[in-house]
Amino acid sequence: MQTVYTFFKNNWGALRSAVGIGISALLLWLMISQSKMQWQQLQLSSQGWVYFFIASVIFLLTLLLHAQRVKQMWFLPQPTLAFRSLVIGNFYNCLLPGNLGEGMRAWHFSRKNKVPLSRSFANIILEKVLDAQIYFFIVLTCFVLFGFKPHSINYAIAAVGVGAGIYTITWMMWLRHTRHTKLLLILAMPLKNIRKKVYRFYLYFRSQHNDILQRGKLFNYVSIGFGMFLLNALQYLIIMKAVGLPAALITFGNGYYVALCMVIIMFIPSAPGNTGVMHYGLYVVMIYLAQYQLPDAQSPLLLQQYALFAVFVHLSCVLPEMISGAIFLWLERRYIF
Repeated sequence: MQTVYTFFKNNWGALRSAVGIGISALLLWLMISQSKMQWQQLQLSSQGWVYFFIASVIFLLTLLLHAQRVKQMWFLPQPTLAFRSLVIGNFYNCLLPGNLGEGMRAWHFSRKNKVPLSRSFANIILEKVLDAQIYFFIVLTCFVLFGFKPHSINYAIAAVGVGAGIYTITWMMWLRHTRHTKLLLILAMPLKNIRKKVYRFYLYFRSQHNDILQRGKLFNYVSIGFGMFLLNALQYLIIMKAVGLPAALITFGNGYYVALCMVIIMFIPSAPGNTGVMHYGLYVVMIYLAQYQLPDAQSPLLLQQYALFAVFVHLSCVLPEMISGAIFLWLERRYIF
């Protein structure tokens, strides 16, 4: 067992990168081959480019909201201190596979705000935990407002939503029962060095979560998170308009649903910038939505438009991340290099 642990410890980064890049390459190829998309089709009308620019600006606004949300978790004099770390982390996510840019985000935030690196990492992981809890209510709202149609995508969303709900209950029990959590870790993790690290992170989670509750910031955190989700939905709707999708598809419900699916898509191991994973995921989601709203949902022209939509959603995220990230990377170089 120790040998297996040592192997994965020494090769985890390479294994994760290889798996992510392999999955991304396969999914990108599937989207291109199934849609028969040609790269020379990657063009928009003059009006479409205006919509694309607006969508990119909306994406930057979600980052500003994200910085405001981080401010609810820390005593920061201004949210720009979190915004720069977010932008730099996203820049590295565009260059490194598997969202490894989160490590650079933690590194910059730690040095910029004089926070211990381990606590900065724990704070980012706590964000993911709270996001999982918010996701449960987003899924519930979606099915209440728009109904549930039997389909593999909806089953996957429901399963993740139920998992998030169970995870929320389990997490709240862990927060309340520290002694039992420590005993559970002893039983579940025989390797002492791993157990100590996990328990240290748990204590950071607990203290940070309790601090948010004591300062009455949890409601603000959740509200801002839901606001980010709605801005993402608006971003996707504008991209639908930019690529010329039929008006029947450009509805609030579809934007909400695409944003819901994107939450799952972004967690799949992938190449830098979620290449391939985001493309094929959005392509399949648009086919599913169109089959209930268009008479000829899988015509060759529409399949190419779905693929075009996926490409420009990706660009509306990656281009702002790369440009703003390069700027802040230069401005903040003394905290990174």
